[in-house]
Amino acid sequence: MALDPMDESLKRLADDAITAEAVRQIGHEAWLYQRSAESSHLLGVLLDLAERNEPVTLLLASGTQRQGHVELVGRDVVGLRTSQGKRSLFALKHLSAVIPDPAAPEIIGDRELTAEQADRLPHFHTVLEELLEDPPLVAATMAGRQEPVIGSFIRLGLNVLVVRQADGSSVHIPVAALEEFAL
Repeated sequence: MALDPMDESLKRLADDAITAEAVRQIGHEAWLYQRSAESSHLLGVLLDLAERNEPVTLLLASGTQRQGHVELVGRDVVGLRTSQGKRSLFALKHLSAVIPDPAAPEIIGDRELTAEQADRLPHFHTVLEELLEDPPLVAATMAGRQEPVIGSFIRLGLNVLVVRQADGSSVHIPVAALEEFAL
C-alpha cells in the first residue's frame, strides 16, 4: 500500500524536525562545554584534581617537576603527596603548569567559588603555622635556587621563616621566596 503524498510530506517534516532538534542539542552541548572551559581557573583545576585523587605533574618556575596527588588546595598554596609518600607545599605563584595524567578524564576546573568558600581556603602562611605544632625536618627551596636549605623548621614570623641547619646555623627565608617546602 502506497503512502499518501500528504503522509510522506508529514513524515519528512517530522524527520527534518527530529534532525534539526538533534543538531540543536549537539550545538547547545558544545556551547555549554565551551562556556565551562572559558570559566576554568587554577584553583578549580586543583580542587578537581584533589577531589578525584588523580595523578598530576606540577611544573615549577625553576624548571623542576614534581609528581603526585593533590592533597591540599589553598588560596596561594598547593600540597602534593608524591608516590614515595613525601609531602611538599608549593607557592601557586611559582607554578608554571599543572599537567593531569593523560589517562584521566579531562579536568575543566570551572567550579564557582563563592567568597565564603574562597575565604575558607588556607593561605600558605596559615599552613606553615600549623606545621610548627610539630616542627618537621624540611627542605626549603627558594625561587631561583636549585639547592634547598635543609634542616628543622623552627620559627615563622610575619613574612619570614627560620630553618636550623645541621651545623646549628639558622637560615631566615622570606615566605614570598618559597617555591617548594618539602616535609
